Amino acid sequence: MQKPSKRYTALLLVLLMLLPLCACGEKPTADPGGNGDIKPHSAGKEIEQTAASDDIFTLNYNSSFSLNPMVATNTANQLVCYLVYENMIEVDNNYNAIPNVITEWETKDNGKHWTFKVDTSRRFHNGEQMTAKDVAYSLVKAMNSERFARRLYCVIGCTANDEKSFSVTCSTPNMLLPQLLAVPVIKYDSYGEDYPEGTGPYTYAEDYRSLVRFEDYKKGVTAPLDVIYLKEYTGSTEIMSAFEDSLIDLVMNDPSAPTNLGYANVNEIRGLNTCNLHYIGFNMESKIMGYAGMRYAMNFAFDREYIVDQFSGYALAANLPVSPACSWYDASYA
Repeated sequence: MQKPSKRYTALLLVLLMLLPLCACGEKPTADPGGNGDIKPHSAGKEIEQTAASDDIFTLNYNSSFSLNPMVATNTANQLVCYLVYENMIEVDNNYNAIPNVITEWETKDNGKHWTFKVDTSRRFHNGEQMTAKDVAYSLVKAMNSERFARRLYCVIGCTANDEKSFSVTCSTPNMLLPQLLAVPVIKYDSYGEDYPEGTGPYTYAEDYRSLVRFEDYKKGVTAPLDVIYLKEYTGSTEIMSAFEDSLIDLVMNDPSAPTNLGYANVNEIRGLNTCNLHYIGFNMESKIMGYAGMRYAMNFAFDREYIVDQFSGYALAANLPVSPACSWYDASYA
């Protein structure tokens, strides 16, 4: 298998989708389609074929944090988990729910009770069949985990009906429940394990220092690399140095966060849509801001394009509290 050039490294800048709430302005058009997506581009000069640093593809991880996808809070470890575990449902750049482990869903009462069907042809890395029991178990554990509990606050019950389907009950009707189920699937009764069984394209090697291609992953789908190596770097300076020296090949960076790192080497940058929202809030108990006319006037005081520019263009101005890239965004109302 041809090895990738280390110069084709990718820097993922998290796309800040929403800026000052209540501000005004036209919907930005970041691409020809006008849906708000930011296209990939190279930082600095155009990337050309060059000699690889070590002829292997490597990701960073942090041994001080878990590699169990239900509890992984470290960004680097979460990136590793995406390769080992599959989400129940995926969400595309326009925030539409895309079938994955869950293949179909329906609700008969406008979102309070749901039935989900799962793809039982999938196998865990230990060779065992995945069933609705595993998926329902994963959702129950996610409901009670620090990482996913807030997202799934509306879910109050989940149980497997048979091998191929499970039911979910919400506290109140929620027609957007499928979009919330970008949650990893682990094997039943494995929540307490450091490395629970998954069904993703890669599995952990015996020493947990690399990922190896899972041969039984979705028949006909071939993972691009046989092995992905894991190397540990901690501290922003050490991580930046390792990336720029091509010792690690993919990093994620959030330009809206205090941990924003200034990667300066030649690399490929791709925008990744998120639900991050920056907004201006008003104290409606104050004598001035309690007046609706004043709040409306303040809409015109914000230079939204300037704020977007502070994130190097990796942001979109939104008149409504939803991404302009989303199909729910009402451009005429905005």
